[in-house]
Amino acid sequence: MSQPDSIFATRSTLLVRLKDLDNQQAWQEFFDVYWTLLFNFARRAGLNEADAEEVVMETVETVARKIEDFEYNRQRGRFKGWLLTIVRFKLGDRFRKKKRQAEKGEVASLEEAEDGQIISADDPELERIWDTEWQQHMVDMALERVKQLVGHKQYQIFHCYVIQEQDAEEVADFLEVSKSQVYVAKNRGGKVFEAELKLL
Repeated sequence: MSQPDSIFATRSTLLVRLKDLDNQQAWQEFFDVYWTLLFNFARRAGLNEADAEEVVMETVETVARKIEDFEYNRQRGRFKGWLLTIVRFKLGDRFRKKKRQAEKGEVASLEEAEDGQIISADDPELERIWDTEWQQHMVDMALERVKQLVGHKQYQIFHCYVIQEQDAEEVADFLEVSKSQVYVAKNRGGKVFEAELKLL
């Protein structure tokens, strides 16, 4: 069954729609799609939950201010780098604020932070973390697309067998389907997943 939209097409049109700052639906979609990516990235950089949430909000606000000047280019993959530049800058702001607070004795020093070592905003390690989080985000988006296209039951089978790597017989027993249905769901879901991931 052919589908008019891929995740990629949806994402590219979303970026165009964001240029209309009054388009609340587009901004809600943007927030829903990228919140987890940005939050996980900030957490892995060493921020606690509250600070990570603030970095996400500040990043979204900056995207809103700068989106008008952003030119989308699929081949160059500029959006990924553009978003990283913004969130990295926001991390730098947050780290400097924490350092000032620590110097005044308002919070624990960065080295004593409960959540472990905070990575400096200019540390090359941040780019590796961003790439890892971005890849996971692409996988999650492709899986969401599989869920939309193959139906709930087939996605359940696909997820148990392929993603969770459960035994085919166990999956068949647990979901009360035949083993042949497990293999059909694996093949169908796998094709959609690979196609969407390739587009992304």
